[in-house]
Amino acid sequence: MAADMWVTVESKYCDLIEADVQLEERWVFPDDIIPDLERYRVLGRRCSADVACNIAGVPCRWAYTNPDVDQFHEVA
Repeated sequence: MAADMWVTVESKYCDLIEADVQLEERWVFPDDIIPDLERYRVLGRRCSADVACNIAGVPCRWAYTNPDVDQFHEVA
């Protein structure tokens, strides 16, 4: 059976909730290592403050409240 785990991919400061948060991805690893295939597949993304933002109604794709708003997207 494949193994999966949530992995922190980035830590950021969120201005909306005024706290440090971790952006996480759910990685799924295959049972067997097969050459020339990906080591893992990303099945989901979340923020460590997603529940607090959902309760507060903060629009953010990482909190699943608005898929069109990414609070952590770097604007160049």
